[in-house]
Amino acid sequence: MASLVNYSSESDSESEESATVNEFGKRPRTDTLPALPSVFKHARPDDDPKKYQGRIRTVPHTEGNWPTHVYIEVKCGKDIEAVLKRIDIADVIADCPDDVCHVSLSKCLYLKEFQFDSFKNQITKGLASVKPFSLAFAAIAPLTNEVGTRSFCSLEVGYGYNELEKCMSIVDKVAERHRQPKFYQPPRFHASIAWSLKLAPIEKAISLIPAEIEEKLRQTQVPVAHVYIKIGKKVERIRLGAKP
Repeated sequence: MASLVNYSSESDSESEESATVNEFGKRPRTDTLPALPSVFKHARPDDDPKKYQGRIRTVPHTEGNWPTHVYIEVKCGKDIEAVLKRIDIADVIADCPDDVCHVSLSKCLYLKEFQFDSFKNQITKGLASVKPFSLAFAAIAPLTNEVGTRSFCSLEVGYGYNELEKCMSIVDKVAERHRQPKFYQPPRFHASIAWSLKLAPIEKAISLIPAEIEEKLRQTQVPVAHVYIKIGKKVERIRLGAKP
């Protein structure tokens, strides 16, 4: 059973406000820690699976650790919508919030508040060497997360794979500097558009997709100009090829 990147694809309200640092990227020295920005304030997570359509938290919540995810966004155009219509069956839940799906460049990482700026700034600097590119999906595949709690209908990237791998390599280096895990090897870049608590409904749904719909999906190129970093509920957008 294939392994899937373990991250939440739930939609949260997104903010593109930029983190700020002092000259030379240094923070002023203080005797007490500054209060967290309001965007990071939330109640303790509720792990009751009944409230989340049966989904189970795979990593226990630890106070002070902020879930962090690096990814690109793909608009759910008419070709992806055609796939979603075909897989609309029992026990399969479409997951393309705001008509956008994600292609991960990192595992779900956990950062401390003092690491936010350095993490973002180092990734921004690294991605300045990557020019905007295009990708296309090569196949529709069933994937399951590492702990076997959910299975997904995933669109695997073909065209544009090398560019994504370059972006991933940059993110991996920054993650390691912050004592976080690297991405899965070998990477299977994909966008998950639906999920189920079991594998069988996903496999059945994929079997219902006509070959001509999958072929149209392969022929559609999607432009990629930005990489996104989500820390807690805060989202930063980084333009590829932009000098920091």
